Amino acid sequence: MWGGDETALTLCFTDGVATWVDGEIDYRIRTQIDHAVAGPDGNIYATQAGRILCLDGDPLSARDVTDSFGGPAAPDGRVVLGLGGQVYIQGCRSYRRLDGGFAQLPADDEPDPLLPPVADLFGNLWSLGNGTSHALVLPGDRPDRWNRIDLPAGTWTDLVVDHLGFLWIAGPCGARRFPPRSEQATWQTPDGIAADATVSALGLSPDGLPWLGLETGGLLELDIDAEGVTHERRLGHVPAPPRCLHTDTQGILWVATDDGLYRDASAADDRHENWVAKPGRLPGGGNHDIFSVALQNQLFVAGGLSRFWGYPTSQHVFDELFRYDPDSGCWEIVHQMSFPRRYNGIAEMDGRVWIIGGEGELGERGGEVTTLDVVDIYDPASNTWATGPRLNQVRTDPFVVRSGDRIWAIGGACDATTKLQTAESIGRDETSWRPEPDLPIPAREGGCCALNGVVYCASDDGFFAFDTGTGQWDVHVPAPEVLVKAPLMASYRSEIWMMGGARQDRTQIYDPRSKTWRNGPRLPTQQSWGGAAVLEGRLYITGGAHRSERHDMTIYDDRTWVLR
Repeated sequence: MWGGDETALTLCFTDGVATWVDGEIDYRIRTQIDHAVAGPDGNIYATQAGRILCLDGDPLSARDVTDSFGGPAAPDGRVVLGLGGQVYIQGCRSYRRLDGGFAQLPADDEPDPLLPPVADLFGNLWSLGNGTSHALVLPGDRPDRWNRIDLPAGTWTDLVVDHLGFLWIAGPCGARRFPPRSEQATWQTPDGIAADATVSALGLSPDGLPWLGLETGGLLELDIDAEGVTHERRLGHVPAPPRCLHTDTQGILWVATDDGLYRDASAADDRHENWVAKPGRLPGGGNHDIFSVALQNQLFVAGGLSRFWGYPTSQHVFDELFRYDPDSGCWEIVHQMSFPRRYNGIAEMDGRVWIIGGEGELGERGGEVTTLDVVDIYDPASNTWATGPRLNQVRTDPFVVRSGDRIWAIGGACDATTKLQTAESIGRDETSWRPEPDLPIPAREGGCCALNGVVYCASDDGFFAFDTGTGQWDVHVPAPEVLVKAPLMASYRSEIWMMGGARQDRTQIYDPRSKTWRNGPRLPTQQSWGGAAVLEGRLYITGGAHRSERHDMTIYDDRTWVLR
């Protein structure tokens, strides 16, 4: 088992649990371990000859939690940390939720215990049974029963989902790929050695692609492009069959064999040097057309859109309010909105989350969307909703931000083709929105933030700055080198960070004091239509969408990253 944070790695051996810090291995407890994982609560969950143990405290002590999981675990039962902070145990239908409670997966009719499930980008869970002729999928749109998907002939022991959303299986018969979002999905066999070589371990590389450990000791990263061409990258060699593969938050490769532990930092690049991928993903899979806001040391995201959701996939507008806890590194659903919603602005004022405008499915689920003037306000303290004053006009994808004691809603669009130039604001205890000076030109599909009483808006229409004290737009504010559609924006370290945008991974940083621009750290991927916010002095980005030319597809992302 592998886990850890930015400074330490937790290692679970057959005879106990140890940490790796600065090149030193320090055992924290000596006891038999079959498999284990570090949970979001800081404890370690392990299997031991059918028992399930929670290892906690300092020094670690073992507590039997077999009954909580509805155990016993399967012999040599694997343990997996889900993308929402769930702890899954092979052989147990019950799993531990992020909040510490327990829930159950639907029953299955398999003769052998299923592998702990893995999540794809489309809201689905996938699993394998030992020696079966099929995979199992628990669709996000029908989560009450497992569905069978025929497997290629052979024996398959491991599965992962890559950052593109493809499902990969591997075992003694090589590796195969399955595209869950395809209408006519079939298993694909890669060219080259991975077609039939014995795979003894399967993981994800620093680029989020399948990483194969071959019985010969070879280490191989795989990909298949839109034309069906296989791309192989050799990631080194170890002197014995790999048993476990792990990529840590710094992009360093770790390989365990029966009698050795190996480490290689050569695959890491500036993305791993600058950004840390957090373990938790947005619930429900990839999500874009979103913004995020920080409130009470947590992040909030409301609604959003995926073009591919469920199985078989279809377009899906989310109706959930999501919350991120930096202590656990995970997202959770805290409430449902009254209807599915996307492109809505989000802001905070007086300890409450304001959800402003956007587009909503007001009628049948999956039907036409309506551009909104609706404002809904969520109070985390009471876990209740209130209706806020309606906007003066409908706005989808408006620039929304709080500056001082007012929330601003600027620009956006009133329909699919008509951009808006108008602006409005509302203050504490006010019952209506106040008209404000118009934008210099109509603008939409952008990001915004506020710093020192100035609201900054950016899109491919322009870069704009509004002084809330004087009530004037700065017509002389310098534009960045490249204007982009749908960038992620935040005020950070007394500067304006404009990150990514359509087909961009570039960060452009504006210093209001010198009125100059400079380049910042590039994003982990090209990213647009996602959220950015500063939480406890750290810059977070989450969700969004980006284009992969190699695969001729747009990926809707569920990941969260924080700047080191």
